[in-house]
Amino acid sequence: MAIKYISRISGTGVMLEDTTWQVIRRNWGARITPSPGHLNNLVHFVIPTPVMIDGDGMKAIRASVRFRTESGARIADFMVTDGDNTLLNLVDINLSSSNWTIHTENIPNNPPVSHSLVITLRLQFDGARSDDIIRLSWSGVAFDNI
Repeated sequence: MAIKYISRISGTGVMLEDTTWQVIRRNWGARITPSPGHLNNLVHFVIPTPVMIDGDGMKAIRASVRFRTESGARIADFMVTDGDNTLLNLVDINLSSSNWTIHTENIPNNPPVSHSLVITLRLQFDGARSDDIIRLSWSGVAFDNI
């Protein structure tokens, strides 16, 4: 499948649902740690979304996240939405890696883009150690012409 355009957002732009979590933003991305008793919640990447390029509508091909985990931390779920339409919803995928890793998922049926894409990750921490950390470098979506 040809790719016309790739849009990414730095981990520095990640949005937390749980405001008790700590996020430290650096030039390479974001370092997220949970607060006591709050070990499971969502983070969001708002992806700059090209609905049209050179007069052609766009379709979403695949979504990616670059991350690294420490201790018992993991990415439990991976979701892509276009406005109120869910394009991808992977539950209990439990991604973890002590090295920087890029995880990519194909978006089924390569749907046309109508609104604005958001990549949502459910982060899960075990809370057992002080180095229960997830580092997020970037997240992005690849697009092609309809």
